Amino acid sequence: MDAVDMRDGIPEVFCITAPCRRERFDWEGKISTVLFYGDASSLVFLLAKPFIWEEEDEPETMNLAQDASGLGVEPQAIEYQPRSPILEMPHEIYGCIFETLDVQSIFNFGLTCQELWPVAKYFIKSRFKKVLGIWAGVPLICPGCDHPKGENSYPTGVLSSSAEEELKKGLRVGEPGFSGQMFHIPGHEEIVNRYYKTNLFRLAIKRYRMLPLVDDAVQTMIEVSETTGPYRPKDMFRIVRPTPAMFYPLNEKWILRNLTTRQFVRAEAIALKPEYIQGPLIKILGFGEVIISKTCWSDHGDTWVNYPVNKGPWAGHSFDVVPLSKLKDGGIWEDISLNIAAELRRMCRLQYGDDWFEKLIHRFERKCMDPWGRWREETLWETFQRQAKQSSQGFFGFFRKKN
Repeated sequence: MDAVDMRDGIPEVFCITAPCRRERFDWEGKISTVLFYGDASSLVFLLAKPFIWEEEDEPETMNLAQDASGLGVEPQAIEYQPRSPILEMPHEIYGCIFETLDVQSIFNFGLTCQELWPVAKYFIKSRFKKVLGIWAGVPLICPGCDHPKGENSYPTGVLSSSAEEELKKGLRVGEPGFSGQMFHIPGHEEIVNRYYKTNLFRLAIKRYRMLPLVDDAVQTMIEVSETTGPYRPKDMFRIVRPTPAMFYPLNEKWILRNLTTRQFVRAEAIALKPEYIQGPLIKILGFGEVIISKTCWSDHGDTWVNYPVNKGPWAGHSFDVVPLSKLKDGGIWEDISLNIAAELRRMCRLQYGDDWFEKLIHRFERKCMDPWGRWREETLWETFQRQAKQSSQGFFGFFRKKN
């Protein structure tokens, strides 16, 4: 257990929010969990806008008359049929049709004919891009649940005038969560019309839209049926189950930019090991942990972290995650990588002692992270694979039966 002092046995709960968009990240909990257990890893994809997509083509330039061999369609799946009149329509009409469809319908429509698949791919890609980097340039704050209620004691500029009025008015008695219906209390209608004091944390939990984790957003948009369409392009599953490598150049050096202070943090400075850097995503301690630790806001100092994070100096600031080469776009930027790295290491040392590095590495040794930053416990087979790779006998020698 972490060496921390418990405040009345109950930790303060936080959540990271974008008040101007009325949105919150799919996490709420104690700061020690999000900082040291990997819960903030996928936050980076809300701040990193897509920079690439393989074979990017505008639909207007596509030749719908190209043969199936150029589309990567399985040869045995092709049955040559008379050309459908729908393929004779102008490309602009296709755009209007696909724009009105949901992503599942676009996928299904694209599989009805091999000549429509390139157009469908373009619009599927566009929908995926819309869930990435949506918090880039948006002011963020990580409010605590125990902050004083009924007053705007948050950093200047975090709340708009209408948001301040909403906070001042409070929450309505019986109010459910986001998109729910008001509870009805028969015979006590006057109670339902009452309001009670609240703070930004509780307001966000009740009224802000919770953004799904990016891996859920991009990997559950489309359901692939065993009987989906007569054509099965070779790149079908790559399109419907995308990975970060399709959106972000992983060979680039990535940085976290504080757009408010015009400062930046380099990935290689804060990563525990160079191999933990996977494009904008960094295992264990990365850009998400930096933002959480610097944007917390609460009047209570007992956060279950042996480091003062309750009044984060970056609360209300705007951020993005971009390749280092983007700094050439103009202006003067300050590199604070070494300072942030020192703060992270000091925080870890105060939390876990002088052997903090080994403890963190050991904690995640039996965990696996998917490409979008979600951690899970490794399977038994993955445990055997890891032990075999570390064995002095070699991978195959580890599994060889001893006589």
